[in-house]
Amino acid sequence: MIMGTELSSILQAIYRFKSIHHILLSFCSFVNAVLKFIHDMSTLAKALRQKGEHNSRLCGEGWLK
Repeated sequence: MIMGTELSSILQAIYRFKSIHHILLSFCSFVNAVLKFIHDMSTLAKALRQKGEHNSRLCGEGWLK
């Protein structure tokens, strides 16, 4: 039969595991959001760079003045 103190320590261990699990999930979610932001900024920078090259080519060819 499980004594009260053993049951209490088992419940505390489960609670600690759940809180650590929650912290890890929150941290992974944060890291994922940061990586997605970096990827989006990289994609945006690449698109703006290509647009800039396109505009400079048009200006060089006399299409835009």
